Amino acid sequence: DNGKYSLLMGHAHSVQGPQTSGTYLWVEVNDWPLWEERFIRGPYIHHIAGIYGKFAPVLYEACRYIPELIPDAVEPSEEELKKWLRE
Repeated sequence: DNGKYSLLMGHAHSVQGPQTSGTYLWVEVNDWPLWEERFIRGPYIHHIAGIYGKFAPVLYEACRYIPELIPDAVEPSEEELKKWLRE
């Protein structure tokens, strides 16, 4: 979108799912309707990456240093991430 990108971030747990070729990961989140709304309304390119660990605070902070990259926190919320970064 005109050189502006959003980074959807949050914490989830991987779970057992149907057998795939290894390119899919099934996850469990606390509030699926909230995640689903963000996925559908975007604005997101259809690619996704998963990182094992709780890195949402680091990704949120990194957005400060990447021009035109807007953080979009789901779980934990933006307010929770800001609190973690202050501690």
